[in-house]
Amino acid sequence: MSRPVLSAEQPLLARLKLLALLPPLGAALALWLALTGEPLAGLACLFGAALGGFGLFQAFSAVDRQTALLDRLGSDALLLARHGRLPARIGEQAMAEGAVGAVASALVALETTSAALDHLPQAALIVDPRGLVRFAGTQAIAILGDAVTVGSAVFDALERADLDRALAQLGHEPLHANLRRVDGQLLAVRLAALPDGSALLLLPIEAPALAQAGQPPHPVSVTDDLPLDRLPALVIDTETTGLDPARDRVVAIGAVAMTGTRRHTGSSIDRLVLPDVPIPSAAIAIHGLTSSTLAYQPPFAAVWPEIAPLVAGRILVGHRIAFDAAILRHEAERSGQIWPEGLVADAGLLLQRLDPAAPGNLDALARHLNLVPLGRHTALGDALLTAEIWARGLELAQRRGITTWGALKALVA
Repeated sequence: MSRPVLSAEQPLLARLKLLALLPPLGAALALWLALTGEPLAGLACLFGAALGGFGLFQAFSAVDRQTALLDRLGSDALLLARHGRLPARIGEQAMAEGAVGAVASALVALETTSAALDHLPQAALIVDPRGLVRFAGTQAIAILGDAVTVGSAVFDALERADLDRALAQLGHEPLHANLRRVDGQLLAVRLAALPDGSALLLLPIEAPALAQAGQPPHPVSVTDDLPLDRLPALVIDTETTGLDPARDRVVAIGAVAMTGTRRHTGSSIDRLVLPDVPIPSAAIAIHGLTSSTLAYQPPFAAVWPEIAPLVAGRILVGHRIAFDAAILRHEAERSGQIWPEGLVADAGLLLQRLDPAAPGNLDALARHLNLVPLGRHTALGDALLTAEIWARGLELAQRRGITTWGALKALVA
């Protein structure tokens, strides 16, 4: 998916492609000079062509790396907008020079501003004229429920008639209005118009919570007759040093708990892990995690005890989950940790079984479902994307009359 942030690279890349014609022309000229009795001039020309070719190769590589980094930052920005956090690796990119460092620094500043809003004496929520959430602070989510995330409709939490009436009355001056929540709770809300037509809603932080701020309930026992809307799952993704579960290591773990199609964002895990082996350059090119980024991160043995309780009692879900489960089990065994053997389910496989047109590649599958990938090739970003795919799969299964785990499990194993 193209992103506007990359547009500045295109003119430079086009010029470099034109310059790429020069080395072969120089080589042809060197051959002509040699054939016409000017071997020294031909040799000099050939040397110049080789030197120019090497320089262009370096320039192409630099532009390619810059483009890849900016593309990754665009995905990180979506992750910040939707979930209020950036991947843990962003700090190193913010210290880089040039456009990458400037964009990363701006994202860090936005994350800081978002965190600062969470410390206001009132809970902050921003909605556009259509009622779509543009920003939801942690306190606002605690009051209105974890379904109120960026891009979602606020009408899942607030009565539409009350909010529509308040927005219609809102002018240049702040407005005080009583808005009903969907459970009937009346909230005294202060509204203020923003320059882009959106509205800032300040909610009383003493209001009782509509949901438990995204924390998952204790998982129920997974039996064949368990309804899918009560199915406990942990959607997980890993970034690794390679693709061999027995030899390679985990460098990042991202996870989010779910009950049925509902994500419990308050339980999300985003942890970097210090591996005990070098990180190959091919792996760094994918996830951007270097040895210097991970130098002060905890090893797997220190991270796993935080994650293991979420795994226990839940179905482990992922995209091509067999790899993630295998490498996590090897890491646990290698570090003397207990691996909780349990049920696993492949989210991509579920979609493919229910929708023959669904592709296997994660990016292609997201496009097929009209989902926006957030923070691709970060563990949490991929886990959140996979959680959306899993939710779509459960919804599709229920529409097909598959309503229990017993009926579903044959499709996901």
